[in-house]
Amino acid sequence: EGWSGECAAPLAREGEACECCWCEAGYSGDGAKCVPCQPGRYKPAPGTGKCEACAGTDNLAEGQRTCAHSLELYVETAERRTGYDPLHAAPLLLSVQYAETGTWSPLIAMESGARAGGAPLATAPQFGVPALSSNTTARVLAAEMGVVGTPVAVRYALEARANSDLWLPRRVAVRPNGGRWYVASDPALLLPVDAVCARPEGCATGNARVEVPLEAQPDAL
Repeated sequence: EGWSGECAAPLAREGEACECCWCEAGYSGDGAKCVPCQPGRYKPAPGTGKCEACAGTDNLAEGQRTCAHSLELYVETAERRTGYDPLHAAPLLLSVQYAETGTWSPLIAMESGARAGGAPLATAPQFGVPALSSNTTARVLAAEMGVVGTPVAVRYALEARANSDLWLPRRVAVRPNGGRWYVASDPALLLPVDAVCARPEGCATGNARVEVPLEAQPDAL
């Protein structure tokens, strides 16, 4: 007669034996115990199943239950000057380049509801008023961004304005899929941008747009 005993967690019944492992969502068995899904993999439900690959990127944090891609942006302001009412200062526009495709993301406005050239942007919530007067964080879902991969560079500019509207970052950081952060490879490359320079006629001095290479940050921000 076959065995009818019970298996103690995290072991699960497989025929007449206890096998490893029945694990919670985000975890799978390594033959002896439950361990978090490795970066780039996920497991949506409890059970004996294995962690699945998530769109080929290793930037997904470990222990994930879903494969929903996201992109987080963090900026620290070193200097902010505007000829406008600070509540109506020019929004900061950013775009991220991905290693896998070499393409750039749609523009991301670090101010809710901003538009550029009449085209709607992937907008992100604004934290604090006036915009970008201090540290600002935004999270954009993949539904707005398309495929999110490994960041290798970031571009930033101010929306074009008639009056001088300058922004100088102290720090710009990007985090794809809740994983590691990517920061400027050389902080000296974080130059100021001026909204006047973004106008079609440009300006004699200053930067309309700045592009900065990114590298992985070994520790949390």
